[in-house]
Amino acid sequence: MNNQELDLKAIFEAGTPYEKWDKGDKKEIFETNYADALLSRSDKEYLHGVETRVSILAIGEPWCGDVQRQLPILARMCAENDNLDLRIINRDEHLDVMERYLTNGALAIPVFVFFNQEFIEVGNWKARPLVCRQIFSRAKAAGEVDEGKKAISEIMDTTRNRLTVEEIKVLIDRAISDPEAWRLYCEDAHERLKPNASDKMINPKTYENVIDIYHCDDNIQVLLIQDAFDQAGIHYFMQMFQDRVWDRVLAMDKGVAVVQVLEEDVERASSIIEQVLLGDDEDEEDSEE
Repeated sequence: MNNQELDLKAIFEAGTPYEKWDKGDKKEIFETNYADALLSRSDKEYLHGVETRVSILAIGEPWCGDVQRQLPILARMCAENDNLDLRIINRDEHLDVMERYLTNGALAIPVFVFFNQEFIEVGNWKARPLVCRQIFSRAKAAGEVDEGKKAISEIMDTTRNRLTVEEIKVLIDRAISDPEAWRLYCEDAHERLKPNASDKMINPKTYENVIDIYHCDDNIQVLLIQDAFDQAGIHYFMQMFQDRVWDRVLAMDKGVAVVQVLEEDVERASSIIEQVLLGDDEDEEDSEE
């Protein structure tokens, strides 16, 4: 089925709210993870301040470990504000929808798709936090899957789901942002673009030949660059929130993330960073197809 023929609004409206979604024999796990999805005071203040409707379509299956861990976090956040409308569909019953949100060709779940009040898709979140996805991708390419899984587990335990919460907040922020303000921001970001190239190498066995190419100033730049690299098929890594002050990420002005790519991709990746921060409307249209 052609992705453009999908009526995502109708699919969303036919979806199931979290509390009514059939969790099968994993109900206890979901209940535990929901209770453990603690939100900080600043999280709640942010969520309570959402004044326009944000629709979030979640694609999952109750047997999936990543769904069991990540979906309760999103549900807990949405419970803070009726404007955050979460609906869930099962992946295996909606493979036509899932084809639109493949991760490196795989049917990885969960997928969270965000729509603004006009029901325009503004972005999506896939399976695990960005850092964890990049770790697994590089570990898999290096034949070190077990090491990758171990590293991901350590990150998730250390951050206590802060990465997921912060990345969801960024997507909510995109959904409630005025489109014209977003365009103007992109133009301004291009003017402030200051690539910081270096020869610094990262040498763990799963990350050989990786180079720092750009220090992001804020979460908007992180999101723009992430979307562009995904579309371009460039393997990248973002060393995010290096000072580990998780609750203050959105308030930070500097050092939000360091973009890292393989040595052979540096030239093309640097060019893409410059292009995406121009705020090209044509690029935005391409990302929605």
